[in-house]
Amino acid sequence: MKLLLPVLSAVLADDRIRGVSITRQSLYPPGTHFTCLDGSKKIPYSYLNDDFCDCDDGSDEPGTSACPTGRFHCPNAGFAPQNIISSRVNDMICDCCDGSDEWGGFVECPNTCKEEYLKAHAAKIQARIEQAQGFEKRKSLVDLALVQKLDDEEELAAAEPGINELKKAKDDAEALKIEAEELETKVNEELEAIKNQKILDRAATYSEEDISEIAFNHLDANKNGEIVVYEITTQKYLDPKPETSSFTTKEAKEVMKQKDKIYLEDFRTEIWPEIREKILPKLERAMNDWDRAIEEANKVDEPEEPGEPSEEQVAESEEALDAMEDELDNEEYDDDDHDLLDDEYDFDDDDYDYRDYRDTPEPIKDDENVSEEHQKIFDAAKDARRIFDDADRALRDAESKVSEIRERSERDFGPDDVFRSMHKVCFEFKTTEYIYTLCPYDKCEQKPANGGSGTKLGNWEGFEDDFKVMKFTNGVKCWNGPNRSAIIKLSCGVENKILSVTEPNRCEYEYKFETPAVCSEPEPIPDHDEL
Repeated sequence: MKLLLPVLSAVLADDRIRGVSITRQSLYPPGTHFTCLDGSKKIPYSYLNDDFCDCDDGSDEPGTSACPTGRFHCPNAGFAPQNIISSRVNDMICDCCDGSDEWGGFVECPNTCKEEYLKAHAAKIQARIEQAQGFEKRKSLVDLALVQKLDDEEELAAAEPGINELKKAKDDAEALKIEAEELETKVNEELEAIKNQKILDRAATYSEEDISEIAFNHLDANKNGEIVVYEITTQKYLDPKPETSSFTTKEAKEVMKQKDKIYLEDFRTEIWPEIREKILPKLERAMNDWDRAIEEANKVDEPEEPGEPSEEQVAESEEALDAMEDELDNEEYDDDDHDLLDDEYDFDDDDYDYRDYRDTPEPIKDDENVSEEHQKIFDAAKDARRIFDDADRALRDAESKVSEIRERSERDFGPDDVFRSMHKVCFEFKTTEYIYTLCPYDKCEQKPANGGSGTKLGNWEGFEDDFKVMKFTNGVKCWNGPNRSAIIKLSCGVENKILSVTEPNRCEYEYKFETPAVCSEPEPIPDHDEL
């Protein structure tokens, strides 16, 4: 049974069908029958807008809410016409500014089309004003891009010949450095030979038993009465393969006769004879420690006047503290009464190596054998290195600048190079959870607002849609998903600003970004227009 609304609800006073726009009235010609717009059936003309859905496409009920797929047309005279879904007709809510959707009279809808027009017109004027401001800024960006481009061309033209001069300056400085360092090395070797000879002469004054024990103490870094692999690998001069740059545990085991630990007696009989000539020049400090221990043992306990500690006493105190710290470290981790170092280090790892940086010769500044002439040679080598470093840095800086200019010249900065000002500039957008970064020509990134490392959402790929969209691809891969990516939708604005960031699809991000770079010149607004 049909539910009937007020009589003549289908037709307006001027014989137009309710809910149908003027341009579509011809689809509803007067007659005895109406053919559904999808052509599916023909119904009596009186069935139009009778509040019962007869046509599958809902075309017979344009002015009621009977058909779920229907559309109602609001004329909204004086403002913008609109189409609403038919379920909003006579629902006691005013959807059309002219109130035409509530024609049943269940609620009174005032005509607000004039107010809506004035509001929309004001918004349109404001948008045009902002567009005009953005367009003026765009012109400034174009002017700036032109100046920057000319500056780059001039700088490039000036820099390329200068690079040849800097290369020559570096080559000359390097030649002087090599010459000065060769002389420095020669002097160092002479002084080192003199120093080593003194050490050898001094070592000859000890008995073989004492000097072998001094050598053992030198290698026993933590003074626990045994030598383990790591204590050997720190002494590069003991490497059976001195031509290599590293001293591996495998090579150290060769020195130790494949033992994990070496005690003094085994050291004297098995190790000492083979390393004696290598280690003797390194024993100056160990001999000092030995002599000091003998001297302390032979001292008669006598009260001494308090005074400032000597440099030698300070050094002894520091060494004692170091030893105590080593012992404490061992006690802290030695839970099973095993030696810490045996438990901590994997001596079967042949690839693990140790370097003895103490074995690197350096200028001997305070040695009594260093003459004024020697010092001049050391100073000259130091100056030559500084001059070379300065020349090398100047060349690298110039080459880097030229490379940067060339890279800029190959970039696509859009029409009139208007996007040039965004090169190597980043913009941020903060939410309660994340901070989003946009770096045109580089990357997009997301990082937690409360700190932590960032996640790359994509690398720069280029522009799309006539420079209205920036595209970033191949970001960090999502868990069980694709690599992250981002698109940046550009709109006209008076400043560069990220408006929002969303994730419409998993691992696909969408930025909305305002910029003067895409502002066009606005058209004048007429005094009255129906939007």
